[in-house]
Amino acid sequence: MGKRPGHATTGKFHGEKTLDDHWVAIHYDEDKTAANPKPFSVVQYFGYDTTKKHFVTVLFTNTGDSYSTGISPGWKGNSITFDETVLMNGRPGSFRDVFTDGDSGFSSHTGLMKDKTGKWVKTDEETCHKA
Repeated sequence: MGKRPGHATTGKFHGEKTLDDHWVAIHYDEDKTAANPKPFSVVQYFGYDTTKKHFVTVLFTNTGDSYSTGISPGWKGNSITFDETVLMNGRPGSFRDVFTDGDSGFSSHTGLMKDKTGKWVKTDEETCHKA
């Protein structure tokens, strides 16, 4: 995925249990607007590996050239962090998803990617509000 200029977006978020309640599927779809003519969409699955005793995630995007897999030791306070290996345009990279819940449930997501020096740099941030 090429570097896209930053811009504000709106979108829809939906989560549901699936596959006999072994996975949670998260769908996020940005709205198409003049400022966002190619909206980003993602499907991310969360589960739990009972053998390794950690959470797992698999993520797919509508760009067709990237996906990721990752793990998390679990919730710390009101957030859970997944450290992931992402494959973009055939090249591996390190990505981090941080999800935070609020009083009414999931309320924010922050994506981070390691730069060439190994520093985590914010790539995106979403705040959810009930419609």
